[in-house]
Amino acid sequence: MKFFSEVFVTLFVIIDPVGTVPVFLGLTRDRSGRDRNRLAWQATVVAFAVIVVFALFGRTILDYLGVGLAALEGAGGLLLLLVALELLTGQAAEPTQAELERANVAFVPLGTPLLAGPGAIVAIMLFVQRVHGAGDGFALAAGMVAVALSVWVALRFAPVVHRVLTDNGVELVTRIAGLLLAAIAVQLVANSAIAFAHSALFESSGVQIPATVPADVQRRHFLNTFTGHNRAPVVGRSAGQPYRKEALPMTTRIEKVSAPAAEANVWIIGDDEEVIVIDPGRDPHGVLDAVGDREVLAVICTHGHADHVAAAVAVAERDDAPVALHPKDRMLWRDAHPADDADIEMEDGGIFEVADTSVEVIHAPGHTDGSVCLYCEDLGVVFTGHVLTGSGPVPHDGEFPDFAGQLTAIGEHLLTLPSDTRVLPGQGQETTIAAAEAKFDSWVSAGPALADPD
Repeated sequence: MKFFSEVFVTLFVIIDPVGTVPVFLGLTRDRSGRDRNRLAWQATVVAFAVIVVFALFGRTILDYLGVGLAALEGAGGLLLLLVALELLTGQAAEPTQAELERANVAFVPLGTPLLAGPGAIVAIMLFVQRVHGAGDGFALAAGMVAVALSVWVALRFAPVVHRVLTDNGVELVTRIAGLLLAAIAVQLVANSAIAFAHSALFESSGVQIPATVPADVQRRHFLNTFTGHNRAPVVGRSAGQPYRKEALPMTTRIEKVSAPAAEANVWIIGDDEEVIVIDPGRDPHGVLDAVGDREVLAVICTHGHADHVAAAVAVAERDDAPVALHPKDRMLWRDAHPADDADIEMEDGGIFEVADTSVEVIHAPGHTDGSVCLYCEDLGVVFTGHVLTGSGPVPHDGEFPDFAGQLTAIGEHLLTLPSDTRVLPGQGQETTIAAAEAKFDSWVSAGPALADPD
């Protein structure tokens, strides 16, 4: 029931059936009552169909086309802006009778992008990520149907509103609706532009990779260093050949934050001047108290679940630091931050530098599609998030989204590290790679029903 309520309320607010009534009246002001009724149910069906398609195939569609959510928001915003200008000026070209017969505003712009727009599409894709079992699936479907019925009722009785307002009232409401629709469109375009600007700034800054790095490494896409001190970028290692820095005296230390509101382990790595925060949890004040007056260079999220990322933006904002997340967890991130995007899209082999050491990104999917671990060879530690803890692989909400994939990631990417490497997990106590290797076969035998093997 709780999940159903979340789905219904979120989609109802985003789609705003009541707020769509003035736009519907403006777009159908020259239509008969019978035509309006037909357009009302057609717009409802179109919107519902678009949302269902993106619920089932959204990620596949966007990945196949190579289109990001930012581009989707920008395109929807531009289309809505054209409609808004027509409503504001009332200067749309008068259609011929043939054009009127062919035109169907129920499809565009009513069905999409006004009703089933970027906001609704993103929201439904986020909710799909939270479905774990038949009960959640039924609640999601029921919430979508309930919102669709609300849309139909609002549009079906729009003519009643017309009779109350009269033609002059509808004209006034149309102008107001055009203004509000223009504001929504501009906001969508602005969000898209900001997202693209972040991408250009943090992913393609144009800095040169050092010439001493092997050519095969130069061809790969790696993260730049974000220290705030204009250092040269540090790149990842090619397969089997670690990229080593010149030996330096070690001053870097690791701290574990124990804040009252913490639901997961928060790790801080750095020295007396600068730090990187790993998995800031939900309590930004506790994290920033632990950081003190040191500079936060970056906030790194090992995966996108809210208990690990909720405080990320607040912690990063203090020092204008970037937030890093694997792009495959973008949908999960939106659960906690629907209006903000992570600044850095991490990739396997990317390197972050802090103080006098570096941290390498290891993509280890299974707990989520975008789960990563962070390996610091200099300190002999690996931050594993919820990929691996002392009790084994971690489920989400009592279930393993991809148990086989999670075990594969542990075997291929973690158990190949030196056996004395300390494992600093996203929950529970630390362990070592040797201890994890000793228990690995028991986790395989237990399967997805794995409980605490201790």
